[in-house]
Amino acid sequence: MTEEVDAASYEELDGIDEPYAHIEIYYNGSKKAYMTWNRSYTRFEKWLEEKSLLNDAKVNSNDISYALAVREKDIDINFAEGYSYEEVFDVMNDSKTSIKITDKKQIESGLRNSNGYIEGDYIIAFYFDEQRSIDIKSFTEKTVPDFIKERLQ
Repeated sequence: MTEEVDAASYEELDGIDEPYAHIEIYYNGSKKAYMTWNRSYTRFEKWLEEKSLLNDAKVNSNDISYALAVREKDIDINFAEGYSYEEVFDVMNDSKTSIKITDKKQIESGLRNSNGYIEGDYIIAFYFDEQRSIDIKSFTEKTVPDFIKERLQ
């Protein structure tokens, strides 16, 4: 992971991409290091996968029951006035223009390509059945997966 941090560009470290997590690493007995797990740290992700730790380390499609996706312009929410995730989810759920995604590979693609800032052209809501919670993210025209773009046209 040290090599990936050292090799990261300024844009990767300061960009708007939401990190997977903020992690705490213990070493030499009692020393701690705090780091951000950025999406560009593919070698770290591969190492976690080799150690069978990846599914426990970050949210994946197995944690999500389904997702809803919609074009931002097709839902009536004034994001500037504030909103709750439940409000956005309810509006998306009631919308005739939103799509429901249950395919695990498509959900995983949505997780990988979405951003935690709700400023994109497309909105995606992930529903976690076990926790009965919701996470709202967005895509730009550049990052939206093709299957979502095609179904929403």
